[in-house]
Amino acid sequence: MNSRDIAEKKDLWNELNDLWIQRQMRRRKGRLSLLAALSVIVVAGAVMYAASFPAPEQSLFMQIKGQKLDKGVVERSSTEQGNFRTHSTVEAAETITI
Repeated sequence: MNSRDIAEKKDLWNELNDLWIQRQMRRRKGRLSLLAALSVIVVAGAVMYAASFPAPEQSLFMQIKGQKLDKGVVERSSTEQGNFRTHSTVEAAETITI
């Protein structure tokens, strides 16, 4: 009789332990789902915020250098075949090496 009571108590404790583990897993899954949803909302908000600004016209290289590239018109003089005249030229003396 005594061994039967001990076996029933062990079964009861095993069932309670299983229920406790399931409850903890549900809570953990709920927290992870909430965190994933919050992360998706934050990323979507950041993308929409970044998309609200117009795209820069400058290339990344020119943004790093802090200069703006202007396209110039090159004309060849009829009297001077070897010399070029330029309008709105860009001179870059410094280079960036990575």
